[in-house]
Amino acid sequence: MKAKFCTPRNALKAIAIVLFVAHLLSIPYYWFNVSVYNQNQSIWVCVYDRSAPHGYVHTMVWAQTLVSFVLPFQIILTLNGLTLRKISLSNRVHIVAANALSPEAYRVMPLVRSRKRKSIVLLVTVSMSFVLLSATRAITQIILRIVYFGLDRNDYSRQINVAADIGNMLRLTNASVNMYLYACTQARFRQEFMAFFRKVFSHCKIGKTVRSHDPGVCHF
Repeated sequence: MKAKFCTPRNALKAIAIVLFVAHLLSIPYYWFNVSVYNQNQSIWVCVYDRSAPHGYVHTMVWAQTLVSFVLPFQIILTLNGLTLRKISLSNRVHIVAANALSPEAYRVMPLVRSRKRKSIVLLVTVSMSFVLLSATRAITQIILRIVYFGLDRNDYSRQINVAADIGNMLRLTNASVNMYLYACTQARFRQEFMAFFRKVFSHCKIGKTVRSHDPGVCHF
């Protein structure tokens, strides 16, 4: 499966399809928003078009809510649950077949189990970090669309606006957390990272030694 699907051509196809679908779904929003000049703040702001049909506006709002804040949770939790189930079933098969393995293959089993355990930990960690960091934004956005539709988002005397901005910051934090988790779980990345720091510290020690003999020389 990996050799068949994980190819540069398929990666380009996936990126092209995502971009095409994203732009296609964005076309209806051209008639959904309108730019209005705010005299108090002297800026242009994007607001809902009051002249647009009421049903059209609500349809677009709920479509965006489902696509952005409901479907991602369902997709991630469902796919990760199926992946964990697949790994669990695979572990049962390996346990049953362990007695029939040759001595050489039997010695490899701990390595296979270790890799699966790391995969499970990474999968659960990434999933839970996404759910926890994105839940605040999802809940506040749904509340804004149901209870406070058309509310001035710049009015920070309303607690819902403060909570919504905190949710935005947590959702953006999730992107950096994911990069950190995927990078730091790779042994090769950790090796290169530690090699970099060892080289930096070795140069610092050499520089200190040279300066102690010759204070007039500065080495970097």
